[in-house]
Amino acid sequence: MKYIGFPRPSYPLAAIKKRAMKVPLIFMFLFLYCSSSIGQIQRFHEMSDQDFKLISDLNNILDSTNTIVYPYIEDNIYLGGIDIQWLTKEFGFTNKQLSLNVTDTVSLKGNTYFDVIDSDSILKFRNESFCEIEKGKLIQEPFYYIIKQIYNKRNVRYFQRPIISRNRAFAIVQYDDICGSTCGFGKVLIMQQKNGQWRIIKELRIAMY
Repeated sequence: MKYIGFPRPSYPLAAIKKRAMKVPLIFMFLFLYCSSSIGQIQRFHEMSDQDFKLISDLNNILDSTNTIVYPYIEDNIYLGGIDIQWLTKEFGFTNKQLSLNVTDTVSLKGNTYFDVIDSDSILKFRNESFCEIEKGKLIQEPFYYIIKQIYNKRNVRYFQRPIISRNRAFAIVQYDDICGSTCGFGKVLIMQQKNGQWRIIKELRIAMY
C-alpha cells in the first residue's frame, strides 16, 4: 500500500494482526445487516379483537388499492395542538387516556380482518437510506423498493395506537400512508361506533410528508 503525502504509519505486529482481524468482521456485519435472509426477533403485545375491528373498519373505509398495512403499531397518536378539554367534554375521553405514553409494540399479524406485510426479514430496511439489495445496484429507501417488488404496492399504511372512550362509543385513530421519507400523508380522526360498525365523524388533523 502506498501512502502519498503522509509518512507511512508504524504499528506493532500484534496491533496489525488485531486490525486485520477486525476488517473482515466489519464487512461480515455489513453484509448480514443488508441481507434479506436475517429476520427480526422481538416480542409484541396482541391487540384485542374489538380493537382489531376498529382498525379493520377504518382500513375498509380508506382506499387500499395501492397500499399494504405495516404489521406493527409502534407509536402513540400525536395530539399536539388539539383541544384536549373539548375531546374530554364532547366525546368522553379522559385526560389520562389522552396523555398516556405507551411504549410497547402491538402486532397486527395473524388478524382475520386485513392483510399485513408478512416478511419480518424485510422490516430492517425501513430505517435504511441506501442498501445494496441487488448485486452492484445501490437502492435508495430499500424498504419501499422491496414492498413494491413483493406486493406490487406503492404505499405502506401505518396505524398508531387507537384511543377509545370509556363507553366505547368514540375513538381517536391515526393512520399514515407512506411511500418514502418525503412522500405520503396521514390523518388523525374521530370515529363513532353505531350498530357494531365504526365510521368517521370528524378529521382532527391532516399531515403531508
